[in-house]
Amino acid sequence: MPILQTGATITLTGELRHADAAGLQAAAQAALAEGDALIDATGAHALPFGLLQVLVSARLTARALDRNLQIFLPDGATQAEAARDAGLAA
Repeated sequence: MPILQTGATITLTGELRHADAAGLQAAAQAALAEGDALIDATGAHALPFGLLQVLVSARLTARALDRNLQIFLPDGATQAEAARDAGLAA
């Protein structure tokens, strides 16, 4: 399973597809409803555009709820670089 949620931590691994966006959105909403959250995508081979959209939405939701959302992205992936440029991760 490419999306695993354990409490406030969401881990993305392996090959993710656009179809995984709904699962990530549900996991992010559940985690942020409880408090601060962390999304670790360092084990993902690629981040399709749909998942990047969910990460942007999760970041905006966290700000609106005054929650801390940490997002860790894989090094070197083109999509991860685009996400960093968009301010999703440090």
